[in-house]
Amino acid sequence: MTKQLTEADIKARVKELRNFYVDLTLYGAVNLGLILIWAISGGGYFWPIWVIVGWGIGMALKAISLDMIPALADLFPFFDKTWEEQQIKRMMKGDSTVTSHENNPNISSKIEGSSSLKPEIQASLAKVAQKTMPKTKAPTSKGSKKTSSTKK
Repeated sequence: MTKQLTEADIKARVKELRNFYVDLTLYGAVNLGLILIWAISGGGYFWPIWVIVGWGIGMALKAISLDMIPALADLFPFFDKTWEEQQIKRMMKGDSTVTSHENNPNISSKIEGSSSLKPEIQASLAKVAQKTMPKTKAPTSKGSKKTSSTKK
């Protein structure tokens, strides 16, 4: 179910995009100027790379937050603006798979019962859950040990 955008939402989105394109133009112009200064001053060590990379990381993060690089948003779904809302709705419905072993000691059965995970992931999660679960010892009675008192 997609959310209908209001006129105010659309105007805000267009303003964000405009600001990004202005910043991108400024990024290109400044870096081109730095490269020209480097070339005119005789070349040598390419020091403009530090500005290009540093500022470029910020521009890439801004592009991701604006969903301009959708492949990364698919890899990292928490970059999506609606991710928090989707998580809250999912957890409110009781579909949460994040539980602690104090509340539910049978974690491995919950993991194995989840049909939305690939079998390989289910198996590895079950192994991790078994390793992290506190191990219980079988009750032993101290009087049940027999020692041999006779020597041969």
